[in-house]
Amino acid sequence: MNRRSGGVPKRQRTRLGVPGQVQSRRQLLAVALRYATVGLFGAAGASVISRRRRLAREGKCINDGVCRGCEVLKTCSLPQALSAKEILTD
Repeated sequence: MNRRSGGVPKRQRTRLGVPGQVQSRRQLLAVALRYATVGLFGAAGASVISRRRRLAREGKCINDGVCRGCEVLKTCSLPQALSAKEILTD
């Protein structure tokens, strides 16, 4: 169909796969940047989680030696944590 007859052009860009919605370059760039940002946040979160797991597996402190307020103090068996537990429970 052509534009004069009021139909949809044959090669029409779609927005995220939805037929009938035209997408400009600006919209395409905005969507691409949005998904890239979400991906970067996901990668950063995965990096933090993997670092904590690696340090815990190696027997190193995951909280830079600050035991007060540490979320794993109850289960930690490092010497510094054991002495902190004795002090904090008294």
